[in-house]
Amino acid sequence: MLVELDAHCQHVNDGCGRCKCDDYGISEAILNRKVEAIVNEYNELLATQLENQKLVSVSYYFHFSW
Repeated sequence: MLVELDAHCQHVNDGCGRCKCDDYGISEAILNRKVEAIVNEYNELLATQLENQKLVSVSYYFHFSW
């Protein structure tokens, strides 16, 4: 899952290249939800990988213990 993070900001035309956020609270909430989704996906992937590793280890153990 790829998530695009956009800042929802407008550039200030004062020549300094700063970014002025009109609705910081909403932008922060959106960013937090996207980060949470990434963390949840990572945790699912990690749990799946650990489960697969455990299954391979058990299979290996039973294969060579007979």
